[in-house]
Amino acid sequence: MNTITRTLLSGGIALGAIAATATAAAAQAAPIVVVDMDRIGAESAAMKAAEPQLKAKAQSVQARAKALGDQFRGEAETLQKAQASMAKEAFQAKVKDLQTRQVAAENEVRGREQDYARSVQYVRAQILEAVNPIITAIMREKGASIAMDRGATLAVAQSLDVTSEVLTRLNAAKPTVSINPPAQPAKN
Repeated sequence: MNTITRTLLSGGIALGAIAATATAAAAQAAPIVVVDMDRIGAESAAMKAAEPQLKAKAQSVQARAKALGDQFRGEAETLQKAQASMAKEAFQAKVKDLQTRQVAAENEVRGREQDYARSVQYVRAQILEAVNPIITAIMREKGASIAMDRGATLAVAQSLDVTSEVLTRLNAAKPTVSINPPAQPAKN
């Protein structure tokens, strides 16, 4: 081998070694960590503890909506059958009363649905509030400058995924949450 070839070859080997070292160092420094927030939301101890209460609240809303719907259907059928034996004005007054009570019932159910939605949102907010400092601490430990949600990525090296570690710390720090959001200030 001539001197030029040996120099080029050794230079190429040296560059390859430098590139491999830089790649390994970048993988160790991991400027990015990835967290599967969907998994955090589904598998955290806090969410699992809140789920039965949220489910009961949802079922209560559904049961009330069904009971009111059945009640008003029955009243409407009875009123319809009685229409022939009633004076027109009396029938119209009964229909108007039924409609007014139906609107009030619909507002009640809508309020209960909104209360349920606020409860779900409050549970998620508490989990997010607890998980953010944990993710920040893990980023610092790993030397990362960015944390990404797994859902925002197409593909991720498993070594960048810190979801299990986040879950472990979150479950220790915040095993339960309240499903009852603080009262909203009264509107003036």
